[in-house]
Amino acid sequence: MKYLWRFSIVLVVLCSVAFGNLLKNGGLEGGIPSYFHFGGTSGTAQMVWATDEWRTGGRSLKIDKPNADGTAYWESDDIYRYWSVFVNPNVSMEVGAWVKTVNVNTNPANDNEKIQVIYNFYSSDGVNLLGEPLVLDVPQDVASSDGWVEVKSSEPLAFPVTVDSITVRFQFGSNATGVAYVEDFFIRNAVEGEWVGDFFNPNVDVPEGWFYWWMDFPKGLAEWDDDIPVFAGVTDEVSHSGEYSLKIVEDDDENDEVVVNTDPVSFENDGSPLVFSVWMKAELPEGMSDSANTNNSYGVGFTVTWHDGSCGADGWGEVGGTDYRFVLPSDTTDWLQYTVVMTPPEDATQFSLRARYWNFFKGTTYWDDFAASKMILTAIDEDGEAPISVADDYKLLRAFPNPFNPTATIQFAVPHDSRVRVVIYDFMGRKVKELVNRSLVKGNYLVNWDATDERGRKVSTGVYLVVLEGRDFRSTYKITLLK
Repeated sequence: MKYLWRFSIVLVVLCSVAFGNLLKNGGLEGGIPSYFHFGGTSGTAQMVWATDEWRTGGRSLKIDKPNADGTAYWESDDIYRYWSVFVNPNVSMEVGAWVKTVNVNTNPANDNEKIQVIYNFYSSDGVNLLGEPLVLDVPQDVASSDGWVEVKSSEPLAFPVTVDSITVRFQFGSNATGVAYVEDFFIRNAVEGEWVGDFFNPNVDVPEGWFYWWMDFPKGLAEWDDDIPVFAGVTDEVSHSGEYSLKIVEDDDENDEVVVNTDPVSFENDGSPLVFSVWMKAELPEGMSDSANTNNSYGVGFTVTWHDGSCGADGWGEVGGTDYRFVLPSDTTDWLQYTVVMTPPEDATQFSLRARYWNFFKGTTYWDDFAASKMILTAIDEDGEAPISVADDYKLLRAFPNPFNPTATIQFAVPHDSRVRVVIYDFMGRKVKELVNRSLVKGNYLVNWDATDERGRKVSTGVYLVVLEGRDFRSTYKITLLK
């Protein structure tokens, strides 16, 4: 699909960023997983978004309840949302979760002594379609389970009407005690070829404001005990700022993508451009950066999607979107910031930002300090209607920030597969550094300049020229380095 909207090429100084970061949690901080909360009447239970035990993605939900002094639970909001708007009538599904127990009470005599996974299925008018919760008892025949145990519905479920929303609760009864972990809440089609949609954050691996997609992520497959296909979750291993960052790992050669997405964010669309940025650190297998820079299917970067907000959490409402692939300087990089400036389409009331591995990209990356800010321009020169997502000509769109210190991100578009050069010159026309000189496939790209020359020496303050050269094309853009 080809999206058209108005965009502006900035010819003079960008005055300021007007409203700070519009993202709710761009640094992936916080101690609660997205779409989940906890509660209960116990005064001694500890509710933890845990890292000491997990099955996929580095996190699980933990209840540590030493006393028989009331209930304790983790509970979801509606985890059936966005593009999974509803389950069609008569579509068969299995639901459940994976649980690990440690020193829990055994052989419970009643519900008060049980640990349970509890699902509710609702129609659009809030009616519980089963008339009561679907209760799945966690095995308590032994105090500690031998690893993770699958807990699921005994028979496939199908409803004669549309299922509009689904919630799940992991609960200790008032007299249940011990420690238990849960993750990989799942929904699976029980009939080959039927689509049951996706749960959101079912592996409980990202914090408030985020969700993800990777192949089969809502299915809670048994083979993940030994072979986790993807790691996509928050980590405290490294960070650009704060305590946490997003870690993505994929090492297989399967033809699939990994994306970690913000929830759609509402904003006042007055036609002002928005600045989107992220810091990323990479640890890749040998040669992957070359593949990423020369083949779209091996790319890494982010996608900005525009939404009209017409459906809330029960719909996607997409009205435009653009992919940006990062030009990687090497297989291993320290933290680098990538920035792009975009003007929203007129009917957009929301946006979302997506960290993305395209089909064959693999390796480990860390992402932090995602930001989206409204920008005021002192002057602009409008270029009229132009496609951003599908380039019709070479375009040196802009650099940001400008003026800059210490790093500028240069945004350019390539209309067809061809050899491209991006070179920095000083104002006297002397070559300072060649940033790109390779064959690139059609697409939109971001490349950083860290204000160094070919030998890695810091250059002096002043005005520099960014030159984009393609087949029968040359464009120049001025940027200013400040100290």
